[in-house]
Amino acid sequence: MGRLRTFNNERKWVVHNSIFEHGDQLYTDEGREFVFSRLDNFVNEAESLHKHVGELVVEYSVSEGMSRDSIDEIAINHVNKLKGEA
Repeated sequence: MGRLRTFNNERKWVVHNSIFEHGDQLYTDEGREFVFSRLDNFVNEAESLHKHVGELVVEYSVSEGMSRDSIDEIAINHVNKLKGEA
């Protein structure tokens, strides 16, 4: 939960405050490096959290009686539907 709270605070900065607080820094190399580094860190944490939450959902589903094979099959079928292949 701590990671999610920290991530949400950073998300709020990205969405609501990044340009207001640091927009003028985009005119310097050092400022761009700071802002883009912060955005890169945000994206990396989003990807990491996404994977972690997915793993937790699978673990919970398995603990409730689903098999990993059935979870994988459901996921593949869903992706195929989204791609128009089902």
